[in-house]
Amino acid sequence: MMRILTIAVSGMTAARQRLNVAAENTVHILDRGPRDQVFRAKTVITAASAGGGVSVRVGERQPAILPVASLDATGPTPLFTPNVDPAREAVEMIRARAAFAAAARLVSAESERSHRLLTILDTEDGNHGS
Repeated sequence: MMRILTIAVSGMTAARQRLNVAAENTVHILDRGPRDQVFRAKTVITAASAGGGVSVRVGERQPAILPVASLDATGPTPLFTPNVDPAREAVEMIRARAAFAAAARLVSAESERSHRLLTILDTEDGNHGS
């Protein structure tokens, strides 16, 4: 029982992190700046965990930034923008929401199963005492 809950909670945590990263990327979609000052797009990396479930870490998307040209009074200035595609981030948010909902249903189903088991055990104990 606990293993199922551990797996489900790790899935919920991973989905939450994916949603947070997609939201942060989206907030910075219009950023422009020098290479060393512009927001660097992120991605979530998941891996199977030894105890079941998934482990999550956040890394830089490759490439994290893209060059853009900008003209000012002194001539061309090299500017960069985060490698953020709004459609990609929207899809990631939808996928994260679906993954979170699936893991939440697993927690709910496990809770219901545990409740039924306890009810059966309680009923059996009551029958033996009569």
